[in-house]
Amino acid sequence: MSEKTLGADAAADVSAGSIALDAASHAAHTPGQWTLRECSHGGMLLRRGDQSGPDRHEQSSLQILPTADAHLIAAAPELLEALKECSFRLATMIAAHKDFSDANARCLDAATAAIAKAEGRS
Repeated sequence: MSEKTLGADAAADVSAGSIALDAASHAAHTPGQWTLRECSHGGMLLRRGDQSGPDRHEQSSLQILPTADAHLIAAAPELLEALKECSFRLATMIAAHKDFSDANARCLDAATAAIAKAEGRS
């Protein structure tokens, strides 16, 4: 993305509020908190969201191998929200300071692509 394009896109995204900070904006996933515990058959057992009330899922637990993947998946809701916040703040700083460097463009493009992938939009 060119410096000129990034600047226009970042400014438009910030002013239009299209970089959302709240989970409900595009989220079709089970909201966190996701928890882990060791599974008796190996790996980790991931428990998604609140396991009571009307939002309870039929498949509330999932066995995940290897353990490192389970930790990454359990952290996904918090990682997504942190990335949205960082993206919004970077876009705001780029627009305010007119700092359209290639490094900022790559960073914002990567964050935007990762958010779209996490939300099923890519």
